Amino acid sequence: MTMRPKTTHHPRRPRRRFGSSQAGTAAVEFALCLPLMLVLLFFGVETGRLLTDFQVVTKSLRDSARYLSHVGITCPGSAASSGPLSTYIDDPANEIPARHLALTGTPDSPRRGAPLLLPYWNGAGNLTMTVNCIPIGTYQGIYQGAALVPQITVSAAVPFTFLWGTTFSNVGGVTINLSHTETHVGA
Repeated sequence: MTMRPKTTHHPRRPRRRFGSSQAGTAAVEFALCLPLMLVLLFFGVETGRLLTDFQVVTKSLRDSARYLSHVGITCPGSAASSGPLSTYIDDPANEIPARHLALTGTPDSPRRGAPLLLPYWNGAGNLTMTVNCIPIGTYQGIYQGAALVPQITVSAAVPFTFLWGTTFSNVGGVTINLSHTETHVGA
């Protein structure tokens, strides 16, 4: 019988199989999920900003139209017509506080210290005030006996720019188009 030479025993180190280690998996999963989480975060923030601005503009147009529904407005003739507020308003000085009300929330001028409701919206060219003189129909209010009832419409096209601009897409901003109509209730 042949004898083998005796060798010293070395404890075996456990072999690691490729992919069986759990070290670092949380970091890899986080790195894969982070871009999606950031996109959702930015989308939520931008949606909140857009809805807030939408509500601010809606309220300011409503306040302006209600202010104008209490100033003197006359519908000439008996045929239905419509046009800019300056054509129908009795005192043109009332148009200026209504415009300031839409932009600042107060009848005061922005130059006299009233801040703009939205810093990027100054109303230049995108705030319109019109009057529609509609047939009275069966109306029984203060215009009973008159041929036409004035309705005041205040409209705005407010630019909204996303915080990221055109970084992620070609959408750099949108325009919020809103209007509010009030029936004239008398001066």
